[in-house]
Amino acid sequence: AGVTMARYYVTCETMTQLLRGSQVSREHPLAGNCVALSVLRNVARAREFSEVRLVRSEKKALNKMGESARYAVSPVSTADDKVVVLLQAAISEHVEALQEHYALRNEAQKILHTGARLFRCW
Repeated sequence: AGVTMARYYVTCETMTQLLRGSQVSREHPLAGNCVALSVLRNVARAREFSEVRLVRSEKKALNKMGESARYAVSPVSTADDKVVVLLQAAISEHVEALQEHYALRNEAQKILHTGARLFRCW
C-alpha cells in the first residue's frame, strides 16, 4: 500500500478509508447501484477533496445536476455530495449543465483529475 500511496500521491488517511470502503463493497456484490454510489461517496470523503466547499449560490445548479445524474444525489447538502455530483457530471460529460457555471466547470475538472488518481490507486 505504501508504494501505491507514493506513486499516486495519496495520503495515508485516504488510503485507509479507500481500503475499508472496498471491503464493504465486496461484501455486497449484488447490490448494483447501491455499491456504485457507495464507492463514489467513499471517494468523495477523501482528504484530497477537503478544500472543496459547498457555496450557497451553487446549490441550485448542483441540485439540478444531482437530480439528473445516474446515481441521483438530491438535495445536495454537503461538500461530499458536491464532489459526487461534479464527479458524475465530469465523467458523463454533462456539458450543458457545466457550461453555464464557469466555477463549477473548473472545479469539476479538478475533481475529475484527483478522482481519476484515487480510482487508479484503488
